[in-house]
Amino acid sequence: MNLLKNRGVALVVLHLIVTFYLASYIYEELVQNNSQLSVVHVMIAVMVFLGWIQLVTWGTDIKVQKDELGKQIKYKSSKISYDIMTVVLLALYLIDLNYYQKDDGFGNVFLLIALGISVLLNPIIQFILALRYK
Repeated sequence: MNLLKNRGVALVVLHLIVTFYLASYIYEELVQNNSQLSVVHVMIAVMVFLGWIQLVTWGTDIKVQKDELGKQIKYKSSKISYDIMTVVLLALYLIDLNYYQKDDGFGNVFLLIALGISVLLNPIIQFILALRYK
């Protein structure tokens, strides 16, 4: 049990070190070097935030994610996330279509493709999983 506590403390300390290092890197890039915010900076911030959310949600015990409650939480959260992502993509496509419309009247093709994939992905996966049980 002591080993698990030490592992948990080490994980939190490691995550703090990585967070402070990446925050100082972004600070140096943006403030001291007068560069603009880039995709790399945003992705770094998202990954650090994601790591903290995972650490706060599940802690350091791997068994919690694999038990029945952990599986239910993962299932429900993935379904809710899928629905939210589809609605957000639809909203972004409609905003792009109304405010940034090109001459062809089709809007942003990449957003339209992403919306189509997000709408079709869940039923296709359900179909594939249903074939396993038939």
